[in-house]
Amino acid sequence: MRKMLCAALSLTLCLLLSTCAFVEEPPPPDYLKQMTEAAAAGDIQAGRDIEQAQRSAGEQEVLSFDQLYLLAQYISIQAGEPRLRDEQRLCAGEVLLNRMASPEFPNTMRGVLMQMDGEAAALASPQLTDLVPSRACIGAALRLLQGERLMEPSVVYQRKERQGEIYATFADKLLGFTYFCRSENPELYPSTALPEQMPAPDAVTS
Repeated sequence: MRKMLCAALSLTLCLLLSTCAFVEEPPPPDYLKQMTEAAAAGDIQAGRDIEQAQRSAGEQEVLSFDQLYLLAQYISIQAGEPRLRDEQRLCAGEVLLNRMASPEFPNTMRGVLMQMDGEAAALASPQLTDLVPSRACIGAALRLLQGERLMEPSVVYQRKERQGEIYATFADKLLGFTYFCRSENPELYPSTALPEQMPAPDAVTS
């Protein structure tokens, strides 16, 4: 009887050890996905909490949720129409980032926005807007903040009319033309090779 009991205990112990050996550790949190969900829900506090969780976990590169949300809001204003292409949304957001990096403009998002008119300027004062960006605009903002670029650093204007040297043009049958233009002071910008994924000079949305 004792031998049977010992055998049963040994078998149980082996099964337990075997089960433990095959237990996989849970995957690390997908903070960027969590931030995207918080932004899409307009839950700013949740987004900030996720950012703080990254910092507490010792993440080396932590994305600012406030910057992600603000950039996505700006893209929503400039190119939020669902019919528009992702390339146009990227270019719209890139204008804002180019201005931040330019010696001609303030070096913060809110500083740049304060120099603008209408809805874009309202973004500089969070209490004046409750705009929740679309997932497409959040995705474009995330790609830009992770380093993706379509244009040269000197492209700092988005216009509905031709002004200065035009870098790229987007045309929509309903919304008309949108021009992305270079600064009138090219000497202030380093000479850079054109990105391989540069938008077509006349990209048309049907």
